[in-house]
Amino acid sequence: MLYLDHADAMHRAAARVLRGTRVAHRYQDAVQDAVVSLMSSWPTGKVENWEAFMVSVARRKALDILKSADVRHPDYKPVEEHDPLDEEDVAETVTSVLDQDHVVKAAREKLALLPDRDRYVLEQYKALGRPGREVARELGISPGRVSQIATSALKTMGRMLKEEGVTW
Repeated sequence: MLYLDHADAMHRAAARVLRGTRVAHRYQDAVQDAVVSLMSSWPTGKVENWEAFMVSVARRKALDILKSADVRHPDYKPVEEHDPLDEEDVAETVTSVLDQDHVVKAAREKLALLPDRDRYVLEQYKALGRPGREVARELGISPGRVSQIATSALKTMGRMLKEEGVTW
């Protein structure tokens, strides 16, 4: 019963530790190892928070898996599909970065032309990801109106950029 109550949290914790590694698929093994470990040596003291305790054990078992993978395969390097110094790729990357820089500069110029309220809504709601209800409360408008202002401001910026020949 204790495992069933906290299984999801244990799986999430183990998956988080192993995410982005070549052993990410072994998060379930970490949880299983944690349960086996708990069954073989039950804690002797009083456990204040079982979820925190079980998540901690699962996280440690995931770290053990990660460390053992590095010990068993210390020289492992993923196979490159192409030469990273391929001249065409470098040229494309440089061109892409320069194009992005041009778009960013143009967007900043157009953002400065927007009314203060529209610019503030875009910065707070879209760029910083603040909840619409917080921005709405600050401005004394409804959250729906915040969304409308953001959408309208983005369309206006897109129109101004398109008139300048900038695609984004």
